[in-house]
Amino acid sequence: MNRPAEWTGWQAGGSWLPLGGALMMQSLTSPSGRYTALHSVYEPSLTVRDNATGRYLWVSDSPRSTLISLGPEGDLVAWDHHGNRLWHTGTAWRGVQRLEMRDTGELRLVDASGAAVWSTPAGEGPGGAFTDTAARGSVMRRGETLNGQALTSDDGATVLWHDGRNTRLHTRGGTAGRAWFHDRPTVLALEDDGYLRIRGHGGDVIEQIGGPGTELVVIRGRAELRDEHGTAVWWSAGRTIWRDPVREPAIPQDEALTAWFRALAGEGRGYCVAVGSGSTPGDVLARAGVAATETTWRQLRRSGMPAVAAVAVGPDVLIFSDDPDLPVADLAPTITAVRQHTPGGGYDAEFNRHRNGRLVAQARSDPHRRKGLKIPEVAVAYTEITHELFRTELLFRTTGSVPSAGALAGPLLGGVLPSSAEVPDGAVDEIEIEIDGYDGQSALVVRTDFTADAAWERIHAELRKPWGDGPCEPFTVVDRRHAGLSPGQLVRALRTTTSVFFVADDIAMRGPGHPLLAVTTDWDGAPFAEDEQEFVTRFRLLPDAAVEVSVNLSLGNMSFDEFAGDGTEIVARS
Repeated sequence: MNRPAEWTGWQAGGSWLPLGGALMMQSLTSPSGRYTALHSVYEPSLTVRDNATGRYLWVSDSPRSTLISLGPEGDLVAWDHHGNRLWHTGTAWRGVQRLEMRDTGELRLVDASGAAVWSTPAGEGPGGAFTDTAARGSVMRRGETLNGQALTSDDGATVLWHDGRNTRLHTRGGTAGRAWFHDRPTVLALEDDGYLRIRGHGGDVIEQIGGPGTELVVIRGRAELRDEHGTAVWWSAGRTIWRDPVREPAIPQDEALTAWFRALAGEGRGYCVAVGSGSTPGDVLARAGVAATETTWRQLRRSGMPAVAAVAVGPDVLIFSDDPDLPVADLAPTITAVRQHTPGGGYDAEFNRHRNGRLVAQARSDPHRRKGLKIPEVAVAYTEITHELFRTELLFRTTGSVPSAGALAGPLLGGVLPSSAEVPDGAVDEIEIEIDGYDGQSALVVRTDFTADAAWERIHAELRKPWGDGPCEPFTVVDRRHAGLSPGQLVRALRTTTSVFFVADDIAMRGPGHPLLAVTTDWDGAPFAEDEQEFVTRFRLLPDAAVEVSVNLSLGNMSFDEFAGDGTEIVARS
């Protein structure tokens, strides 16, 4: 599938960015090469520089950001890693079609007619001879340079970024492990003799990286310097992390996609986005109980009520709602969805896939659940994303659909959700255990056996044994209404954000050493089905080790798995 129409003629590192595009340690360079807009994860976050003089024409007042996104609504927004909006141009729903780096030195948002909707100040103009040597796209050829610019792999996953001093190779979701840091201005150049060098602005060679070669190519996971036969003579990593190109490089990166849907949902709201197969926008909305009309998302938002919209994407239907609990299982014969409950977003979205109303695949983090990930289309999609938590990209790679920001911004079918859709599906547990005053680090212990008070007193004494620099005081929940509750019931009943709790059950009361049961809250309390990826949900430990486990997990020093092992050994204090 090709990119949507708004991307026609676009090139990474070129002079413009379409609606739905994003800069993540990437650049735009004017057609003549004179001016460059560069995004940085450091401050300043977005700048416009005159490449002839080396001076900045404009510097945004945004704090450091993860990306700059031009969302479907036309607002240019700086987002941080947690999905917080840091800075924006205030141009939402004003007809913006793209962002341009112009030869006047202006970084300009323009509408369909080319008229400016927002702009930075103009520069001094060409003003004499200027030689354009800036590399663009994914390839640097002999005689080309990076001087405050970036190269991007064809699939958008990997960027070779130069900020005027330092050079980094970065892969979404991590780093490809190569960086060159310097304390003065530099230029990265593939010179006429084929050698890749870093030079100072005075022309001196700071570092000769490799060569000779004819072109430097950024591919997924690394950069390669290749000779005229295409053979790599130097590469940035010891091995190729991804051997094959992704099936659909036109699908935007996860950070850009999540920025789209955050912007459409609005601040303080979660969202649900889904792709349905074997249906139409009208049928999908009818199944959702919506009185659909031809409208726009902007008009739907004005109602102030949770809404849902549907647009055709090739043979599929893209469904979007600002209600993260939108029931989707029966909206289409096959439907794949991502739910983001946290306002603003982050890396905690829930992925699921239904066929004929039955859940066949799921990936979520809180509580932890993996189901059906060996289904061929899901398994292949997982090999193509660069981080396991990139679940919005996983959605589109699983379905093979390429979404269009322009389609989401324009006319679509949609309507306000009936009030019943605002109630999350599923029964609510009758049992709730409140733990007001819990500090998040002390050992949280729930007593479920009340037949041996003397044993409980010994357990409590062990829990209070000093650890580290001072005494320990466990947070205990002692209520006879909890007698006999299973670990699964306790997981669902506890209202806590802690990652582990401990159970004083019948085994703890009667076993040698009184081993408590440690239970992870990454588990949802339900048994694993045959097609689910199992993980260790509990293990036994001696009471005086509970504080060590609790503190280390709360600080992120160790994981539950590291303490649990295979779950068969009783853990003692180290």
